[in-house]
Order: sequence, then C-alpha cells, then structure tokens
Amino acid sequence: ATLFPALTQEVGVDFARAASAMLQAEEVLRAPEYRRRMLERKDAPRQGTYRALVELDEGVREVARYLIHSAPPDLDPAWVERLRTGLDALRAGMADYLSPGEKQRLDERRERLSSQGLPPDLAADLAGLALADRGLNILRICELVGAPPLDAARAYAQLGDATGINWVYARLTQADGASIWDRMVLVDLRWDMLDLQRQITERLLRRKPDDLDGAVAEYLAEHAQRIERVHDLQRRAAAASPSALSVITAELRTLRPAEDEASD
Repeated sequence: ATLFPALTQEVGVDFARAASAMLQAEEVLRAPEYRRRMLERKDAPRQGTYRALVELDEGVREVARYLIHSAPPDLDPAWVERLRTGLDALRAGMADYLSPGEKQRLDERRERLSSQGLPPDLAADLAGLALADRGLNILRICELVGAPPLDAARAYAQLGDATGINWVYARLTQADGASIWDRMVLVDLRWDMLDLQRQITERLLRRKPDDLDGAVAEYLAEHAQRIERVHDLQRRAAAASPSALSVITAELRTLRPAEDEASD
C-alpha cells in the first residue's frame, strides 16, 4: 500500500501514472506468479518469505521508475510480453556478459535468499531483479540500434564496470535515504546513470564495430583521463552518502556524448 505514494513522491508523477507504471512493472517481472509461489510454501520460514517479498517489491519499484521515464502510460500486452521475453533471454545469458563484480553481487543476493529458505530457482530469479531496470535499458538500446541483445549486454556491462557506473549502482542501494528528499536524490541519480550508460553504449553500437571488445577498449582509452578522475573520487568516498554520490555522478556526466555524437 505504501508503494504508490512513495513512487509519486520519488518520481514526481500523479497517482494514476504511478499506478499504471506499477501495474506494467508487475506484469513485466511476473510478480504475481512469484508472490503466489512464495505464499504457497506453508513450511517456509516466515522471516525468509517476508524478506523475499520485500526484494520482489523493490524490484517492481525499480522497474516502475524506469517505465515512468521511458514507456507510454497505456498498457500494451504485446509490448509487455516483448519485454518479458527479452528479460528472460538476458537472464539466461548472464554468465556471458556480467562483470566479475556484478556476478559476485548477484551470487551474494542469491545466497542470502537461499539461506532464508527459498528454493534455489526462486532465489536466483529474485536475486536478478536488482538488474531488471538495467536489462530494460539494454533492450531499449537494441530497439534503437538493432544490435543483438547479448552483444549489447556485453558492451553495456563492460562500459558500466570500467567507467565506474556499476560502482555507483552498488552504492545507491547502500546509501541512506532517510528522508524523502534523500530518496528523491538517489532515484534521480540512478536514472541519470541509466540514461548515461544507455547513451554511451548506444553511441558505440551505432558504429556497428566488427570487434566489439576492441571498440569498448578504444572508447575507454579515449576517455581515460575523465574515467581516472571518477575512480579517484570513488576511492576517496568515505561513505555512500547522497552528497558523495552526487559529486561522483556529476563527474561521470562528463562522459555523456554530445547530441551529434549520440546520433552519429
């Protein structure tokens, strides 16, 4: 019941738009099916089921925020099914493109959920929800440039890890959003990073490189000084506070392609 008012405050939309996005997110993530499976397990530890439901609700909220920024408010069942199918394909291929750091965090979430009594397959699915908005971002890139999903995912993951964007995602989940103002800042920062990573990856893939890994390496070399400044700030950040993350994301924004570069 608290998800709708929280979403309207965090993203600055009216109740109707928040409700529409939440319903879309529920369908895209198959949330009703997951809830049914969790609640049918009468012998499951109550605390473990509660934590799993919280994990699911947070995944739904992240996807709803993404859809508010990037999708039409009207529900299109065919469109929802395309997103579902695309996310399923990306989930199945995670081992081929996740960076070591992202894979470690995914494994830690899966192990934590398994230790609370969830079956391994359900724990794996719920652990992956933290990556769902990034998965939708990859699918959007594929629509824009016509790239194969796993190629787009590989470039997206490599760029996110090497630039420090993935570092920001990880700290955003740890940051203290005690007040609504802090939560609004953190939500905005996450969208900024999603939008930045999409633009960087889209620009690279529009060039249809024959050697994808080589193209990523070339981009990183071209922007090495800016990226090193980001890494230096990240090393100096004592805590994942909204203010520290705001400074680091401001430096990351210097990597944003100019309008003519983004469309070349």
